[in-house]
Amino acid sequence: MSKLNPGAFQCAYYPIPLLGMKAVSLSLNRLWSPSKHLLFWVAYFSFHVIYLGSALENGYELAIYQMCVSVVFHIAAVYINWLYLLPKYLNNNRFVPYFLLLVVCVLVLNLTMQTLLNNFVYAGLCKYSYVPDALFNSKRTIPQLITFFSLIGVTTAIATFGQQRKKEKFVQEVEKQNITNELNYLKSQMQPHFFFNTLNSLYALSLKKSDLAPEVILKLSDLMSYVIYETRSKEVLLSREVKHIQDVLELEKLRHGGDLEFEIEINGEDKGYKVPPLLFIPLVENAVKHGGKNNNGVIKICMEFDLTGSMLQFKIVNSLNKKNKITYKNGGVGVENLERRLQLIFNDNHQLITAVNEEEYTVTLEIPLI
Repeated sequence: MSKLNPGAFQCAYYPIPLLGMKAVSLSLNRLWSPSKHLLFWVAYFSFHVIYLGSALENGYELAIYQMCVSVVFHIAAVYINWLYLLPKYLNNNRFVPYFLLLVVCVLVLNLTMQTLLNNFVYAGLCKYSYVPDALFNSKRTIPQLITFFSLIGVTTAIATFGQQRKKEKFVQEVEKQNITNELNYLKSQMQPHFFFNTLNSLYALSLKKSDLAPEVILKLSDLMSYVIYETRSKEVLLSREVKHIQDVLELEKLRHGGDLEFEIEINGEDKGYKVPPLLFIPLVENAVKHGGKNNNGVIKICMEFDLTGSMLQFKIVNSLNKKNKITYKNGGVGVENLERRLQLIFNDNHQLITAVNEEEYTVTLEIPLI
């Protein structure tokens, strides 16, 4: 084997980029996996063996011996920093103790590593004479320290970035779960609210011993099937929601006899658009509850779905009982829940507009088409 000068060899070795450090840019989430850690260090070891072995002629044997020793201390430095120094000191803003302990740790590891290299690799396996001054040789020690601190610096940056990403992801997941829970709660409040109104209608018919009671029970069964089973998803077909509104108003029409009339108009082509379930029902119930008889002696409710733009515009107009003028804000629990649901689902990408005059009360809701 050709004899190589270990001093010249190490000067060529330590100042090089550590695996280009680009390979270390793996996210911390991936690196936390044991297999990812192993893969990184195998790649790190292989890269340096190839680089060092090609630096000088016939240097692969020495490169392997040197890396077998060096990589152990590099691994120790990285994981002492990751598993002990970072969580105990740096993450708790104890910067001075962190840097002091880090420097001491690196110096001890570097001194121990160089001692083993001199006595085991150079003087032993490679038959080089041991030179005590080499432990503190600036041409050798400084590049070694640069290697240690560069590796620790890069992995610390990866750890910090990964922890920040994990924290942000955790916060986002918690916020998302809270929003989901609140939406489910608001929707669940709408269901009893609706059934309460419907059962009141059925109770009124039963008191009158009306022949319409069986028909109401049948319609109520269909409505319960929709509310209990089909509204579990986040979105339902607009056509199905419109059918549900029709069924609800048919029930109300039975309760009111000939005193209630309603119209539903759809402008534009329904291309399978979807909407959050039970989104319009609070407005419909509000119109029925506060609607007053017009000059023809009936409660008139007109609804319009406009699908001609990028937004779905829903407009509902009810004749106004002049003795019971209301504002949108005191429309009841259902309407308050609707406002909160709109904010949670669409954020600020929606509009809820009310208008009132002597004869009509109008609510216009705009939401994005899905």
